Amino acid sequence: MTIPLAVTIGEKRHRRKRSRLMRRIITFGTMMTASVVILPWVQNGISTFLHGGHSPNPSPILITIAGTGLAIPGNMIRYTHERRESGLDRVHLYFDWPAMQGYRPAARNIFNYTLEEGSQNILFATIEPHLTLRDMSDRFEPIYSRLVASEPIAGIRGLLMYRFKPELREYAQEILVYGEREDAPPFIALCLKGAWARETLTSCTRDVRLSEKLTISYQFSNAMLMRWPEMEDAVLRTASSFLPINELGLR
Repeated sequence: MTIPLAVTIGEKRHRRKRSRLMRRIITFGTMMTASVVILPWVQNGISTFLHGGHSPNPSPILITIAGTGLAIPGNMIRYTHERRESGLDRVHLYFDWPAMQGYRPAARNIFNYTLEEGSQNILFATIEPHLTLRDMSDRFEPIYSRLVASEPIAGIRGLLMYRFKPELREYAQEILVYGEREDAPPFIALCLKGAWARETLTSCTRDVRLSEKLTISYQFSNAMLMRWPEMEDAVLRTASSFLPINELGLR
């Protein structure tokens, strides 16, 4: 049976319309899929821009350092390029005291690193693989005790302030802070002194072994020494919360 020409032409037109429709459906589906992937990235980028490089998003980001997975709230990660799931050599963090939370609009002044009243209640930290066999607490007897003067000066909250020996000119602007703790290694920190200390929010630094493979070093202002026992506990408690459960018993 011969198919009428009009029917043949009609079918061809129908196929062309159906083909155009399918292309539109595929294109629309591709755009929707891309938007699902790209939109959150764009939104996060816009949010970061609007907040001056900070992120207000506390959702955990999985970061791997030295084979250890860390789930860290995004708003605690200091640098934009580190706020993505990836393997890193180290990760830089910040949180405010005493809340121990990451950036949020209500605490904008603290996280903008000004030297105004209240802005010194910020802690900067770095989590990275062990750089030495000992952390600062373990280095006092074998190393620091040989570098400091024998007579310390009494400080706040039971701290002892050690000057470095005069011949160690590279430490002329620093002091070693020592604090005894019950059932725990001593608190040891290196701090700037004088005008140097007043001009920075990171005048003191301390490092502590966090797990079998990782160390956390944190920086804070001299003003925070008034709260050193609580600060130490808060830093270790916060950093430990990032670790997987099987790492917690290895600290």
